[in-house]
Amino acid sequence: MSKFALARVGMISLLAPAGPSMAQEAGSFSAPVLTLRGQFRVRYDDFNNRQLVAGHPAQQGLLRGMLGADLLLNPNLRVYSEVGIGQADRRREDTPANFQNDGALQKLFVDLHREIGDATFGTLIGRHEFADGPRQLISVSDGPNQHRTWSGVRLYWQKPSMRLGTFDLRATRLEPGTFDKDIQHDERLHGVNASIDLASAQDVVLHLDPFWWHSHKPQDRFLYQPGSDERDTWCCVFGASKVHCSSTGRWPTRMATQVGRIQKPGDCLLSRICG
Repeated sequence: MSKFALARVGMISLLAPAGPSMAQEAGSFSAPVLTLRGQFRVRYDDFNNRQLVAGHPAQQGLLRGMLGADLLLNPNLRVYSEVGIGQADRRREDTPANFQNDGALQKLFVDLHREIGDATFGTLIGRHEFADGPRQLISVSDGPNQHRTWSGVRLYWQKPSMRLGTFDLRATRLEPGTFDKDIQHDERLHGVNASIDLASAQDVVLHLDPFWWHSHKPQDRFLYQPGSDERDTWCCVFGASKVHCSSTGRWPTRMATQVGRIQKPGDCLLSRICG
């Protein structure tokens, strides 16, 4: 299998009269600030043995288009919305909705926050992406044309060296039509996450990232058998991040270990360790 990214342009600011952080830092906020963002990606996939079937080659061209509007109404209130499309040039009838989609409301949320001293308290309500912790457990799924999103509430508290959050989310399901994304109220994800900087010296930071998630998916398949999937996942990531400075940019290096438990009542108990 080979994949060729023919063109990819991500998160380009099409109109940015003033960034929110610039306006707040300068203390000169006088009117709402609107920033438009867009992404356009073209990809070509060439499979030698599609779906692991020998002698079954397949090719497919994919396109992702996204347009977002970030509206800062005042220093404490922000509204963000994003729409996206996904197109496949062939086999559209058996292409999943996160690859072939005529139009979807990817994000629509309100971020209300307030600063007290060096701490920020806030809540985020609506449809948004969620990714926290090891990517092996949960991510926005950047491979398909449409990202995975959730609908619900997030509460957060953060300081320069510490953050704490809690969330209660419901999954959203894509359909291939136009703006027909649906909220799956019975598929739930909630939990608590945090991050603490323990110590720092020069450009090295030691940090601890504990979290706990509980997920419930009433309709799932496990070892080809239908049933419900209910999991408790916990992790305590201890890492050291080193930021290298060069003429080409900055990048972090991290080492971490994760321990989790997956349980299906009346079925089996699984343990997973990843690093």
